[in-house]
Amino acid sequence: MSAGPGITAKGLSADGAEGGQPAVPASPAGRLLARLSVLPALLAMAWLLAGLPLLLAGGFTAVLMLAVSIPLAVVLVVLGLRWLPDRWPTGLPVAGRGSGGTPWWATASVVVIAIGFGVQQMIYHSQQIIVARDPASYSQFAAWIARHGSLPIPQQRAAFGATHQALQFGGLAFYQVGHTVVPQFMAGLPMVLAGGFWLGGVTAAVAFAPLLGACAVLTFGGLAIRLTGPRWAPLATLVLAVTMPEQFTSRSTYSEPLAQILFLGGLCLVIDALTVGRGSAAEAGRAGPGTARASQLLAALGGLALGLTLVVRIDGLSDILPVIPFAGLLLIGRRPQAWPLLGGLLAGALYGLVDGVLLSRPYLAHISNSLYPLVGLTVVVAAGTALAVLVFRGRCLQGRAPSWTLPLMAFGWIIVTVLLRPAITPNHPWASRRLVPGVLPGLILLAVWASAWLVGWLREHGYDRVLRAGLATACAALLVLPAAITAYGLGIRSGGPAGIRLAANGLATRVSYPGEIGAVNRMCAAP
Repeated sequence: MSAGPGITAKGLSADGAEGGQPAVPASPAGRLLARLSVLPALLAMAWLLAGLPLLLAGGFTAVLMLAVSIPLAVVLVVLGLRWLPDRWPTGLPVAGRGSGGTPWWATASVVVIAIGFGVQQMIYHSQQIIVARDPASYSQFAAWIARHGSLPIPQQRAAFGATHQALQFGGLAFYQVGHTVVPQFMAGLPMVLAGGFWLGGVTAAVAFAPLLGACAVLTFGGLAIRLTGPRWAPLATLVLAVTMPEQFTSRSTYSEPLAQILFLGGLCLVIDALTVGRGSAAEAGRAGPGTARASQLLAALGGLALGLTLVVRIDGLSDILPVIPFAGLLLIGRRPQAWPLLGGLLAGALYGLVDGVLLSRPYLAHISNSLYPLVGLTVVVAAGTALAVLVFRGRCLQGRAPSWTLPLMAFGWIIVTVLLRPAITPNHPWASRRLVPGVLPGLILLAVWASAWLVGWLREHGYDRVLRAGLATACAALLVLPAAITAYGLGIRSGGPAGIRLAANGLATRVSYPGEIGAVNRMCAAP
């Protein structure tokens, strides 16, 4: 059984040996993509960890946020990126070759796809600031805290020329509570968008949506390279980038792309923790105290990222529920990553609980019919996991923890629960955002892994390169073309020199909710 990776001057190699000498050549391209893919999650964690206490204390200002979040970000980035591996063991059986180094073209492809996605989204980004859907609600929420640094919002009846009690301040996405107004939703995304208001007003704030979307695509590419292999990660990244729900939510200030960054980034960190510290606690100790500490640190950061999804969207409680039984499996197998993972998860979830109870309680009351059963289910799962740990601790699961275990548990749970009960009005494309955090990433990863397995099976059985290339091309086309046709509205139209022409009339080449910033400015400037 592997004793785990060794420590080198450049960090940890997934297949290193004791004495500081790597058993195989390092993969700089793999380590670079590993670091780039978790960097957005680490920066988002630092901002949220600093922002919520300041918002609760009424001191959410640009100066204080920079003073607190920058040192915190430096610590998280240094600790989180230092020990990342540069290659990962194959979690699910793939025929043919095992895990190898990452070629530069794979890393470059993932980065180029993410940048291209962000540029396209920026070109067609939305100006949705008039409250009709969630993005405008988040923008208005962010505008208030960016200027005033505290919640709730005073009613300011005198501004309306009268104090008549018939005047009501509640409405779409805002609740009237006593003499105050409480915005709907969790504070995570508004705290991030507030940075845009500080940088350049509402124009910069709405431009944050494409930036978050590009970071989410990059993070997904990092998860794909960990699970499907480096040569298939660009395909997975491209498929996600051309899907209509991903493009739609990344053009407006929806919460799903930020939740994606934290959720997928958290999975990346947990996988890295298992890769760095393979084996039981005793084996990790024999590999060196540095290895054990690195794996525990990455597990804690991964759990924290997963827990902080609750600060962004309360639905994240359902998404991270499988982490509890997974941590139970680690405890049964005496993995050193178990308690750090649970500690980080609890800390992040407590942030979400405080946010919901102190800042968004009317919103939680509004969705109580679906929230209370979810909380009850969480308690049952936690209790069942604790019981299983007590019963089975010490006789099972002593082997190497596969990288796919938590992703399979999480994505399987999310896909089934979301598709069975979307819990959203069936109004598309708006409702398609439910698929963004976990459903689409999970389905894409499974489809790309299946493609990799088929091509590997042909290689293992001696089929020639031409047949393997043909199958890989066919699989790629089956994954990319349906998504592209839907998003871009690709079709054949009459006209052109040949009598027919290729037309693109989809949402991907249209701006949604254009001109709202100018309209609001003109209304406010009118006498």
